[in-house]
Amino acid sequence: MDVAVVSIYNVYQIFLVSIWLEVKADDSELLRTNSFILRSPSVYTFRVGAHTLKDGTKYDVEDVKVHEHYQPSKNYHDIALIKVKQAVRLSNKVTPVCLPGPSLVDEDFIGRKATVTGWGDKSFGGVSSKVLQQVSIPVVSNKDCNSVYTKVASSQYPQGITRGQVCAGLSEGGKDACQGDSGGPLVLQDSGRWTLVGIVSFGFNCAEAGYPGVYTRVSHYIRWIAANTDLGK
Repeated sequence: MDVAVVSIYNVYQIFLVSIWLEVKADDSELLRTNSFILRSPSVYTFRVGAHTLKDGTKYDVEDVKVHEHYQPSKNYHDIALIKVKQAVRLSNKVTPVCLPGPSLVDEDFIGRKATVTGWGDKSFGGVSSKVLQQVSIPVVSNKDCNSVYTKVASSQYPQGITRGQVCAGLSEGGKDACQGDSGGPLVLQDSGRWTLVGIVSFGFNCAEAGYPGVYTRVSHYIRWIAANTDLGK
């Protein structure tokens, strides 16, 4: 199951990481959230500090908070929070990434190079990777992004590309997130610090020329994140 994850949090501090959720054997307990079925948080575990799907450290999930207005069929408000039971231990493989600060709330990031990571498919309809992949791509304007996606008639984005989204990709294609990368981080360096600016949401196939990937714009949801984590206390 792909959960659009912006943060993993506990009572101590906020962690924002690329995450691979694993479902435990007993998945009989289900919760109905909005218009889709979400398994109980107790059936999930996740790894941090992993380069492959077999290394890293596992943690149990205590709670999952999906945005109240998220609808899988619409691709808007594609963001969720995961709360873990134990404090995440920092190491040379596990370090926090920053949330966008006040100076970045209205930043459009156009032209800036961002990096996306994940274990998703290596090509559209292809096989997933067993090793963490990364690719750097430029951020493109919402106006240009909207102009290409309006050519693809789809009920999944009836409002077009909104302020709650950010797009990134090469005009010639060839580099992109893909199936299985959903919920992964799009980060860039700002003032020497890695900052989370997007969450993998959707795209037209993968790495298709003329179609940048579409990400949830994290700065648009700062207040929502604060209201649902210790940041708001």
